[in-house]
Amino acid sequence: MCGIFGLAFGLESQVEPKQKTVLRQMSSILKRNLFTTDLKYHAEGTYTFGTIDKTKYNGDIHWSPLSRRAEYWQFNFTGFNVDSSDWWYFSQWSAIADTGTTLLMLDDDIVRFYYDEVQNATFNSTLGLWTYPCDTILPDFNMKLGNWTATVPGRYINYTDLDGSRCMGGLQGNFGTPFGILGDVFLKAFFAVFDVAGRRVGFANKDLN
Repeated sequence: MCGIFGLAFGLESQVEPKQKTVLRQMSSILKRNLFTTDLKYHAEGTYTFGTIDKTKYNGDIHWSPLSRRAEYWQFNFTGFNVDSSDWWYFSQWSAIADTGTTLLMLDDDIVRFYYDEVQNATFNSTLGLWTYPCDTILPDFNMKLGNWTATVPGRYINYTDLDGSRCMGGLQGNFGTPFGILGDVFLKAFFAVFDVAGRRVGFANKDLN
């Protein structure tokens, strides 16, 4: 049996009769009201509740406050860049760190900028996906979270083979939603902390496989 293990910090579940979220039910028994993720690329990862294991990351944890009245793990990032490009773009975008989403999904303009740097990448309008030749080496994707640069390796974005010649990228558009979704493709590149009490999320570099 399998299912969805929701880790929203405040929303009520869709189960009838209504139930508290997992985190709300656990908050009274946790040493610290937070959880961390150490997801892996093509390997098993771990979730840890109530403590931060300092052996699982390198350097500092870089914190971002949750957006005001956020109902998910929503915060802002302020820039992006593709390693094969000399250009950085700076503004402010909203995104949600979501352990329940597989892909990294951002505004269409950002995604198009990335695939403009990928040789022979095209948008498949039938599937609604960006694809590219499977022998392509994808560039890294960089995001600014405050003063820190979060780098997602290109090999993490090389998501899946569609037909033996074209592959689907793990970075795709967000279908016009007002926020991006930082799913597993993003989260696997970092040690992440979801701080319920502090209403913030934190990311740190780690040894990548």
